[in-house]
Amino acid sequence: MKIITIATMIVCFLLMSATVFSECSESFSWLPNSEADLEKYIILHGQVDGIYHYETDVGNPELDEKGRCNGTVINLVCGNKYYFVAIAVNTAGDRSAYSDQAVVARAGAPSAPQDFKVE
Repeated sequence: MKIITIATMIVCFLLMSATVFSECSESFSWLPNSEADLEKYIILHGQVDGIYHYETDVGNPELDEKGRCNGTVINLVCGNKYYFVAIAVNTAGDRSAYSDQAVVARAGAPSAPQDFKVE
């Protein structure tokens, strides 16, 4: 009986941990810049409107079949609201102004089943 109870507690802990620490990602696309000295794009994000504490360097990606650039930001917490902008950077390191802002607020993973036990 004690083994089943301990096993049940471990399973519940793992289920709750997976829910709390779920990592999400967001993918974006945009029209490419025309500058010959373009080096890369950076997607910035944060959890406060207009404040971007985090940067993801997405390089200078090849264009997709629609002629658009694509980039993905990883290690986001599912269920949190994020604000994103993109910038272009040239070979001299000069940064462009921010793109239009995109806001993402997706629902997180479902909550873990409660009172899970062997009958």
